[in-house]
Amino acid sequence: MNIFLTGASGFVGSEFLRYVKKKNIFVYSLGNSKVKGKNIKICKGRLNGEYNDELSKCDYLLHLASAGVNNKKLSYKILYQINVIDSLNLFRNAARNKCLNWVIAGSSSEYGKVSFKKKKLNKNDRPLPISDYAKTKYIFNKKIISLAKTHKAKLRIMRIFPLYGKTEKKHRLYSTLLRRAKKNKNITLINGLQLRDYLNVKNAVKNLFESLNFQINKTNSSYQIWHIASGKPLSIESFAKKIFKKFNSKGRILLKTKNKILQDNLHHCSDLKSIWSCLKNKKRYKKSKNR
Repeated sequence: MNIFLTGASGFVGSEFLRYVKKKNIFVYSLGNSKVKGKNIKICKGRLNGEYNDELSKCDYLLHLASAGVNNKKLSYKILYQINVIDSLNLFRNAARNKCLNWVIAGSSSEYGKVSFKKKKLNKNDRPLPISDYAKTKYIFNKKIISLAKTHKAKLRIMRIFPLYGKTEKKHRLYSTLLRRAKKNKNITLINGLQLRDYLNVKNAVKNLFESLNFQINKTNSSYQIWHIASGKPLSIESFAKKIFKKFNSKGRILLKTKNKILQDNLHHCSDLKSIWSCLKNKKRYKKSKNR
């Protein structure tokens, strides 16, 4: 099993490499990850590179790379170039080299305004993205569905809900909570009553790895959209309280309302039917496979 991986230097990509480096698979890793292994070959370059030699040897393309996740100041033009144009060119190149099993990391932020109306999102909800980042992700996913049909590729779009983990960037919520809790310092949360489906990144990469197995057939559709989420809604405030309690922190959790409309209504939670859960149902799928 050979995988071409993009976004290897990111939060999810690095964790994915840690998960697979002891498995009997080979990964061509696009991105400057610090994770090394005998079965990991680092490819230097950008998404718009050719990579013919690597892709021709791969069975799967796992696309985690995305601009705008951490750098919120990027213009729409740059986001569109990287997230749409360059990404599509990579997949066209993959198709030319007969690498036709595609798994793509989407984002719960693609749903945008739908999150105002529904506390639990369904994979069939029509996204109404708000941010430039979310708009480019949604545009790319629409175009990649068409491209997959043209080349008869197998496609899964895995929309990822809020993740946390020890290796995340220092500015992110979980890392900030850990520092504050350990130092017994207060923290102010903006719109802390919003609900999230928080999931540890280690569980997320297990789901991503399992989603590469297209023998697990959940639908007869030419493409599939799934959520990677915990399915256990928790307010931002409650999540923070759990971390502070774990470290017996004397710091206080303070709430601040930045926008009254957003205070209670912008949630990122999935309904249970939309969550990719093959890890819990391996026996059932093995039975269906043997029939």
